[in-house]
Amino acid sequence: MFAYQTPRSTGGGGDIRSYHLVRMAVELFDVTLVISGGIHGTGDLPADLAARCEQVIQPEAPLPNPCPTPASRVGKWFRLLKTVFFPWKNDWIEFNDLAMHHLGGKLRPVSLPGRLALLSYQLYSLLRVRIPPLQPRLCARSWQCVRDRALQAASEGQFDVFWAEHTLGWHMAEDIIPPHIPVICSSHNVEYLITQRLAEKQGDSVSEYLRLEMLQMRRMEERAWRRSAVVIQCSDEDSRLTHRIVPSCQTMTVPNGVDVGYFHADPKAEECTNSTLLLTAGFNYAPNREGLTWFIRRIFPLIRSEFPEAEFLFSGSNAQAAAEEIGELPDGVRWISSPDDIRPSFRQGLVYVVPLLSGGGTRLKIFEAMAMSLPVVSTTIGAEGVPYEHDKHLLLADSPDDFATAVVQLLRSKDKRSQLRTAAKAFVEDGYTWEAICQQASDQLAVLSEADFQHVKVP
Repeated sequence: MFAYQTPRSTGGGGDIRSYHLVRMAVELFDVTLVISGGIHGTGDLPADLAARCEQVIQPEAPLPNPCPTPASRVGKWFRLLKTVFFPWKNDWIEFNDLAMHHLGGKLRPVSLPGRLALLSYQLYSLLRVRIPPLQPRLCARSWQCVRDRALQAASEGQFDVFWAEHTLGWHMAEDIIPPHIPVICSSHNVEYLITQRLAEKQGDSVSEYLRLEMLQMRRMEERAWRRSAVVIQCSDEDSRLTHRIVPSCQTMTVPNGVDVGYFHADPKAEECTNSTLLLTAGFNYAPNREGLTWFIRRIFPLIRSEFPEAEFLFSGSNAQAAAEEIGELPDGVRWISSPDDIRPSFRQGLVYVVPLLSGGGTRLKIFEAMAMSLPVVSTTIGAEGVPYEHDKHLLLADSPDDFATAVVQLLRSKDKRSQLRTAAKAFVEDGYTWEAICQQASDQLAVLSEADFQHVKVP
């Protein structure tokens, strides 16, 4: 038997990776699948996977609101003080609401509740209280809906392996992992590194809040990796970093990929006739919002000064919220929010841009653009984790001037666009299709012996 647990995100590359790894898992194991439901408790498991699992446990109803707003001023202050002094009550939900309201934005916490929230976070971090990072706290409401059923399944089943899909779900996975059972932990990124990079670019109390988040994230990741017999990462860099932090754990690299049957360009189709730059992403993810803002404010004006007919389209989940956060958009910038199918957005683009300044792992968006035959301009961070060659598979640029110059070069040169498209498409199809990646990972997991799991100390 095999137990699998995954937190549902709000959409994006993590869901795609999880989907393909679950498909691989059901070929190797009899799977009992536990889905926390994510932030909103929505998003049904695809029918083809559900039918192949022994059992599926996921939220069955809209999420309840376990902490309604008190009607009186006295009630509000009582809940504030209870939250500050006992933040772990009710799965950290009240604490997370307080932190998100007063510390999650870009404003300094000048209010008394905001200062108390930050002081509480600092105090309990100093005392090494296990405070879940932001994402697990956001999923707490949905986790309440499935915890009892997950505990019952874990205690009654005869499982050989527990698979924790994404270390962001480790706080929840810890609740239900049976003792003396080996764990495979699929870490989509080194998450603390992403938070650290974001903290370095912020100021004042926002930076302090992110620093505390980074500290709690690293502690949670270390617990996950120490408890795991095998840690799966999506890049060799992340695998090496994991091994440096926890030398005893065994790591395995399973890169990201792309479904070339779904993402593909019609070979007979002509290039887009508009000079449109494209970025597709889940804009609920902080590094994507950060990169979008940087591109619109610092790079796009430079491109328009050299190539006035250039336009920019950003498309993906929560694009509208990202646009509203940026404010008034320059001429030539438009967005498509949460499209049912992202592929028509690719067909509107001439050049694909990846202006990321932080993040981790590898970027599925680059593979998708390459499979859709779009030439790519990316920052070094945006393209890290995959052995792309600059000026062969894509163009790399890190400063606003260099990024704008690279984009303008592609807008002006059809031959250069064609050269990059051809090389990039071959690169993806030769080694980064999900079918090939999952087959390689399956072969590695299938030959693991009992000895491979014995080095880890389980409770």
